[in-house]
Amino acid sequence: MSGDHPHSSLLNSERSKGGRVDDITEVSTDVEDQSAIKRRRISKKLHIAVAGCSHGEIDKIYACLAEIERTNRFHFDLLISCGDYQAVRNYGDLAHMHVNRKYRNL
Repeated sequence: MSGDHPHSSLLNSERSKGGRVDDITEVSTDVEDQSAIKRRRISKKLHIAVAGCSHGEIDKIYACLAEIERTNRFHFDLLISCGDYQAVRNYGDLAHMHVNRKYRNL
């Protein structure tokens, strides 16, 4: 067994240094262990939300995403906001926005 496995040289060098074999993070020769590790890697999902033009309504988008998270019992990892965002920091920004007056609110 020592010599025909790719990790055997790593194991032997660790033993010759006086170290313990269990100090090495991944030396498993068991095929079932390796396939379980692969399944865990594959089963991880990245939840991404994509929103179009928010036009200053980011709070509504966050509320909608929070409801989806509560309903489906997961959390979004990333929100991609495409299009117009129009973040308004203060009333000075609001006065200089080029939109109809009825849409000017903070």
